[in-house]
Formats: sequence, structure tokens, C-alpha cells
Amino acid sequence: MADLEHDLSESNMIFIHSALDDAGLSGPAFRVYAHLARRTLNSRQDKWPSVDSMARVCQYERKTICRAVKGMIERGMIVREK
Repeated sequence: MADLEHDLSESNMIFIHSALDDAGLSGPAFRVYAHLARRTLNSRQDKWPSVDSMARVCQYERKTICRAVKGMIERGMIVREK
């Protein structure tokens, strides 16, 4: 694993917009949002990660991921399509 503390490459730069910082997300919801945002920027595919995949990567239980996603949908931060 790369030493992120000393990695100053562009891919390691972090900018958190004030609207996101002020959105009132829980820690897990913020983590899930960041995971989804990163996947959007780095994905050439037109699909999102599964709940199980997000739970594994974010190291949360499925119900925590579902609660985070539900909260972001209610805030209008993401849209769920079937």
C-alpha cells in the first residue's frame, strides 16, 4: 500500500466542498458518498457498486450502507434508479 501521507500526487489531493461538509452526513454516510464519488470519477462503466461491495470496501455492515444510501437519497444527493 502506498504511503498516502507523503503522496502529493493529484490523485491523492482531497477537496471537500462546503456543501458536502455541511450536509450533516453521518461518518458512515460520508464514507459511502466518498466511495461512490470516487467510483464515478474512476469508472468507465455505467453501473454502481453493489451494497455488498460497498460494505466490504467501506468495512460496514449491509444495513449501515443501506441506511447511508437512503439518507443520501432523502437529501437529494443521489438518485436511485431501477
